[in-house]
Amino acid sequence: MYDQLPRPCLFGHRGARGAPENSLAALALAKEADADGVEIDVRPCRDGSLVLAHDPSLARLTRGRDERQVAELSEAELSALAVDGEPIATLASALAYCAQAGLALNVELKRDVPSRWRAVRALAAALARREQPLLVSSFDPLMLAGFASLCPHVPVALLLEPGHRFLRGLARLGAAAL
Repeated sequence: MYDQLPRPCLFGHRGARGAPENSLAALALAKEADADGVEIDVRPCRDGSLVLAHDPSLARLTRGRDERQVAELSEAELSALAVDGEPIATLASALAYCAQAGLALNVELKRDVPSRWRAVRALAAALARREQPLLVSSFDPLMLAGFASLCPHVPVALLLEPGHRFLRGLARLGAAAL
């Protein structure tokens, strides 16, 4: 399904400006701006469910008012927090919104999590039966390989940092994009 999107695709990075990043409001703003899809960041919280958060801690998002770690809080605790009036979104709510809005989704699997394998398994379980345009991306090739083995119908994209030296070997991962 991902390969049927228009080329080039316009994606909102963490949604769109004008709302807190990775919030449902930011996803809605991307839709209003005619984006084809959105890129979101996911990480597991204490109870194992996935929430939308770029950083391991809440410090930057809350402008230093809350420095707790996402992995130390439950989904309920995170959902109760409001950043500029917007609750921290769950992956489930983002998937539902994007399916309803007709937005493709690039889910970035964060590598700076307490258990990479736990994050991979949680994401594979969440995306196993989804019938919407999806792509999973990460800077961690081992996480992507693990995800691809659990969820082979979802394409993966390897994110690279400048000067990456192992491009040929990483391309063997079977990534749809680099």
